Amino acid sequence: MSADPLRLRDLAQRLDAEAEQARALARRVDAVSGVAWQSAAAEAFRERVAEAAIRLRHTATRLDEAADLTRAHALAVERAITALAEVAHDAAAAAQEVGTAVPRAVATGADDAARWAARHAGDVVAGGWRSPD
Repeated sequence: MSADPLRLRDLAQRLDAEAEQARALARRVDAVSGVAWQSAAAEAFRERVAEAAIRLRHTATRLDEAADLTRAHALAVERAITALAEVAHDAAAAAQEVGTAVPRAVATGADDAARWAARHAGDVVAGGWRSPD
């Protein structure tokens, strides 16, 4: 089944139209059952016509159900697409945040190291600085 909500809604509309055509045909078939002739063959004909009309109405109902399910599927797909877009947006924002935070942390660390080195350079040169090891 398609993952495009617009195509799914279009399919649901086509199913609705098919259901209406089946109902219209059932009405026409029902009208035929009113034949005036009387005989065993006429009675058999009326029974078959009535059965055909019942099957057509049943088909129309099933087409209506399929259209409703297709519309529900379109809505579910639309919601899933929206949720995925939100996740992608959040992930991109997090990546952007991390992307700017890491260089800031590195720069801050480098600045701190440079300040420390500047403060202790004289001690290191004079031999007065000892490693904390």
